[in-house]
Amino acid sequence: MGLTIDIPLGNLIDTVAEFILQREDILSDTKQISEFVQKHNQEHPTNLIPDRFFDGVAKWPSNGKSLEKLAKFGDLKEYELPIAFKIDELANVSFTGLQTTVRFKIFESIKGSRKNNDQIYHFNPNNLTFSQLLNLAASTQFAAFF
Repeated sequence: MGLTIDIPLGNLIDTVAEFILQREDILSDTKQISEFVQKHNQEHPTNLIPDRFFDGVAKWPSNGKSLEKLAKFGDLKEYELPIAFKIDELANVSFTGLQTTVRFKIFESIKGSRKNNDQIYHFNPNNLTFSQLLNLAASTQFAAFF
């Protein structure tokens, strides 16, 4: 196995968890979460989501354990994300493209005013559902560990 040439895998996972968990508007929507759990449990009787599994999800820590819990019931095929492995003679790995792609799935970049000749970007939340956040977590894990 090669080296990471930009950001470490653990850093990627923690950052993606942070991006997702910043969406408190979605993660605090108990109606949307309840509907997701109900639908999932009806469609997947052999893979039931336990009662209260997502309780307090908006306050979970931004780490790999949280991302794993979010990804557990997501569809990893929902988003086609760049695979992190870069095939070269040294088998080096880059995660920057994956991290940036996930950021833009969750937040829209909007150019703001200039300050000291540097362009300022603001990130506005994209219109996503609870299910889509879980799918993004699962797709990220797949792309990072593929």
